[in-house]
Amino acid sequence: MVIKREVAYGIVQGLSDFWKCSELQDFTVTIGKTQYGCHRLLLAACSGFFRGLFRSGMKETELKCATVEDISNKTFELILETLYTGRGVLTNDNVIDIWRAAHQLQITFLIQDIEEFIIKTLSFENYVDYFVNSRLLNSETVSQTVWSFILKNSNDFFMTNCFNELPLSAVLNVIRSQDLVAESEDDVINAILRWVEFTSIKDHGGTNQNVQKKIGKMDETNTLKDVDNPDDKCSDTCNNMAVNNQHDKEDELFTSNGNRRKYLFTLLSSTRLGLTSHSCLHMLARRPLVHDNPKTKDLIMDVLFYQLQAENKRSGQWPSWAIHRNSSPYVNVAVATCHFGTSVHVSVFSFSTNFWLRLFPLESKAKVRFAVRGQTLYALGTSLTVGTLKSSENDLLTEIANSHEPVSLSSTRHTRSLSRLHRTGFGFGLLADNPKVNSGMPLTVYEYQDGFWLDLTFSLILSSERFSVVVADSFLYILSSDKQFWRLDPITRVHVQLAKFPNDQTACHVTNYEHKILVFSSVSGKGVDETVVHCYHMLQNIWTRLNNLEGPAKGMTSFKDDHFTYILQSSGDLWRMVEPQSDLLEFEHVVKLWSCDWPVHGAVTFIDELYIYGVKSEARKEDSHLRKCLPGVFRQIIYMESNDLTKTSTFLPFVVKSSYLRHFS
Repeated sequence: MVIKREVAYGIVQGLSDFWKCSELQDFTVTIGKTQYGCHRLLLAACSGFFRGLFRSGMKETELKCATVEDISNKTFELILETLYTGRGVLTNDNVIDIWRAAHQLQITFLIQDIEEFIIKTLSFENYVDYFVNSRLLNSETVSQTVWSFILKNSNDFFMTNCFNELPLSAVLNVIRSQDLVAESEDDVINAILRWVEFTSIKDHGGTNQNVQKKIGKMDETNTLKDVDNPDDKCSDTCNNMAVNNQHDKEDELFTSNGNRRKYLFTLLSSTRLGLTSHSCLHMLARRPLVHDNPKTKDLIMDVLFYQLQAENKRSGQWPSWAIHRNSSPYVNVAVATCHFGTSVHVSVFSFSTNFWLRLFPLESKAKVRFAVRGQTLYALGTSLTVGTLKSSENDLLTEIANSHEPVSLSSTRHTRSLSRLHRTGFGFGLLADNPKVNSGMPLTVYEYQDGFWLDLTFSLILSSERFSVVVADSFLYILSSDKQFWRLDPITRVHVQLAKFPNDQTACHVTNYEHKILVFSSVSGKGVDETVVHCYHMLQNIWTRLNNLEGPAKGMTSFKDDHFTYILQSSGDLWRMVEPQSDLLEFEHVVKLWSCDWPVHGAVTFIDELYIYGVKSEARKEDSHLRKCLPGVFRQIIYMESNDLTKTSTFLPFVVKSSYLRHFS
């Protein structure tokens, strides 16, 4: 419906004239000791409160007067001025009082006008008041805006009493957020310590406890992870139970700091503790508060050990407390490849933004292997050289990169690209191998570091272009198809031949577990697929045989979370590695994630989510037994597919500087 401006202005002008001369007033509103003559029609048309009152048949309707509490005379006069004249009366000084009164009187259009004013005037001087009142008044629009402001200016917010008075659920939402921007993760830790040691609301002249309960409802994702069982996260039902349980505890939380101290482990384990400074960790280790809590003490020791490790000894999954936030100069990604003819297209997937980013493609008739050691990515193959990218290939690259889309994520296709990767300004390629060469093939290794691909010189000759690679400690381990086993040091460029692989079966998957390397091979017997598992002990340079694993080895992958190393088979069977006795490694079946056969390229955990990347499969999409979460382990399981029909892709966790991620020119 189109409203003519002139007509609307004329109506408001007429109402304004009646208000000024007090004509035909038929209802009285009492505020304190002051009475205001009004018109029932206008009050009912604008206010849900008065409309309900007039329709209720209550005595106020017969007496033609009503008393309204909790609104000041000045505020009510400004509201009447708005209703009768349409003039803007909002200022920084009166907006909160009018906002509360408008909610009490249920004046919808005025509430919308107030929220727009608040968003436009949001600043360091008023955001705390806006934050508290947005929760009191259940204003989702203002809450989201102020929440974003708080995350971007967390250092300022951490120093306010408002932060110290937050309930546990709200503090967890702040420190867990990927969008939190802090000058240092040390500041987050110090804020937690202040919150834990905050004595009481009354001692600090804090806000009303009713306000805090409203603040406690704040949840940027509309879900709250169970604070007593942080690993138990799956369904909305579980999350709602956590919310209810948490609200029951809020009064207790604010009675003494002793009650808050028992949540220190939950709080610290929800931060990015692995990204704090050494001095911050040493400070925590010396705190009596930490010494009195064995779980917290063990956590600090684990993080210290992680930081003391050489960067090049970190491989595989990141701990959840070492994942970079969106504001970090580093990005947590997964490296994926797609074979298209002789081209090998290399992409990285950003978990925090759900964007695919592209590298220049490789050229190879043989398979190219990739490995990650610390923050360094390696490409391994035979006859690897640097090449250029043709314009026609660039168009094809864009098409292929756009096809990499997470099934369960946004349908909008996002593609970005990395800068040209070699010091010459060109991409790199892999020349086609000559299958007729029988005298051996030299292994070439390229290292991606500081935004460039650098050639590492090794004199290692492989008898075949087929090999497997795995990273353990600071070394690359190569298992060739003729059972030769090598250890490569990318720093010294030295390679050492190790004990020969004792099995004639082709290796289907290779992974590492502590000081062991595990090789999985397929064997069929009596119509049943089984997986043969061999274990290489790096300290003793010997191979041992483990118990067979049920199910196929082809199309399997492995991944890690904060607690376990997992094996995932194409049959959907998920196993985790356990050591019930020293040096005795066993596989414990966890669950079956799907019922069809779906070969997977890789899997990566990101905080409490599991990303599984596999081949295109209609059977997987139609699988009625497909699990979308795993209570107590993964809050969400996200399935992704590639266009690589050769089933030779990969999906490796990797940390890269965001400054290296640029668009192609």
